[in-house]
Amino acid sequence: MTRIELRRPVIAAWAALAAVPVVAMIVEVLRAPRLHFLDYWQILSYASNPDGSLSIGGLTKLHNEHPITLSGLLFWLDARILGGSNNVLGILNIVLVGATVFALYRMLPARLDLTRLDMTKKAGLVTAYTFLLYSSGALEVFGMSMSGASFLLGIVPSVFAILCAHRGRTIPALVLAVVGSLGHGTAFAVWPALALVAWLRRDERWRVVTPLAAGVVIIVGWLALPKPVTTPGPGGAFGFDTVLAAAAGALSPLRITDGAPVAMAVGALVAVTIIGLGVLTARDRDAEHAGWLGVGTLALGAAAMIGLSRVDYGATIGLASRYATIAGLAGCAALTLVVLRVRALNATAAAALACAVAGVTFAAGSPEATNVRNQYPNQQLLAAAMRVEANTVVASNRTSPSVIGLTRAMHAYPFSGSYTLDCGGAEIGSRVTLASVRTLHGSGNGGHIDSGPVRGGTPIVGWAVVGNERADCVIVVDRVGTVVGGGYVDVARPDIPSAAGLPEQRSGFKAVADPRTTGGVVLVRSGGEFYQVSAPG
Repeated sequence: MTRIELRRPVIAAWAALAAVPVVAMIVEVLRAPRLHFLDYWQILSYASNPDGSLSIGGLTKLHNEHPITLSGLLFWLDARILGGSNNVLGILNIVLVGATVFALYRMLPARLDLTRLDMTKKAGLVTAYTFLLYSSGALEVFGMSMSGASFLLGIVPSVFAILCAHRGRTIPALVLAVVGSLGHGTAFAVWPALALVAWLRRDERWRVVTPLAAGVVIIVGWLALPKPVTTPGPGGAFGFDTVLAAAAGALSPLRITDGAPVAMAVGALVAVTIIGLGVLTARDRDAEHAGWLGVGTLALGAAAMIGLSRVDYGATIGLASRYATIAGLAGCAALTLVVLRVRALNATAAAALACAVAGVTFAAGSPEATNVRNQYPNQQLLAAAMRVEANTVVASNRTSPSVIGLTRAMHAYPFSGSYTLDCGGAEIGSRVTLASVRTLHGSGNGGHIDSGPVRGGTPIVGWAVVGNERADCVIVVDRVGTVVGGGYVDVARPDIPSAAGLPEQRSGFKAVADPRTTGGVVLVRSGGEFYQVSAPG
């Protein structure tokens, strides 16, 4: 048996381990809601004319002071061609991060000698990259795809630009850096990173100066664009320490807000590691490690921008899960520089360190992942509110009612043929035979509308238990049984067991009806039957 054949089982084992977070994230994206979140709608409105056609001028606007050229075009294509799918963009984000892992892999030394990594070190590092970039704490990047796409369209081209510069391919690096700068403001940090890589490689002077000059031109152009009116954040008084804390949080692979001081300390350690080992790399003018210092510089620059621009949201803003990609990149750069520069680390120790970092950061991100998942159900309420034009409810979900007409014109979800209330075939505009509706009387049954008499255009909140179990779904009908709204069930109601003597603790529901509705009736479905929920009266 040859040496390569002996290695094949080892390679397969490492590959299987590296695939774990990728597969887990694919599953998460597929179970995420179809309806897009938050800023998607605002950016889509910039990129679109009222009739749904592409607005070229809108692509030059800034959103939260960031360029939206690429994200605006992507969101418009998603709405126009794909009918608006959070899941599809989530899969695209998975592919983009996979491309980033590939770029990082290609930046690693290939052969085993005194200055290069052997197979075990390389496998351990690549495994760590997947766990850091597909971390559970990064779920928002994929499950709420508009958040991830906005960042990734800036970061991913920037990483490939650094890879090109690492290999001395300056022109492709500059082109990719321009692409990244059109994607997101955090990509502006790629320009000094490219210059640093060229300097470490002892490239010709023009390869060092050109990225710096191009970066200045990009920033001047950005400054010349009209800035949107922004509202100061709720962070209160702040100082230089707040900026540092926010930046450290953005660099921390430990994505925990409940233990913010610990997470910030980890982020500071990552920064110190990159800077410290970067100084050694600069002292030696080490070309082999140039790209990794470039990636570290990109992450440090992006984190600094977050700390400076978002400091009014408080010291913990850097730990927001939407910044997890930057933290993952910083972790990848710091870990790789340690393995490359600390010669005392043998292959086994390096692989063990990589696995430890991967495991700890992935496990620690679980609470943040739970926070993201808890936001999923409300998208069903928002979708129903958009369909029936319940503008008050739409606005309360941080979505402008003005996007309803645009979404309808583009036939994008929830105005596409794929929209459904997922409640036994009942859809908005269809009819339920009220004579067949059952009551919630009898042992093991119960329910109540806590928000008062059913009124259209306002949130309808209550609970229902059928046979000691939560209902399957909820709809709202008018006096004659026409379906005029819907929502979601499975809302935590830990008060019901003691208040009503029923064991189910997730019996709550939230719904909304057409604003023109008067005398509406709330129905829940269980076991193939509809049940009427009583209103106070």
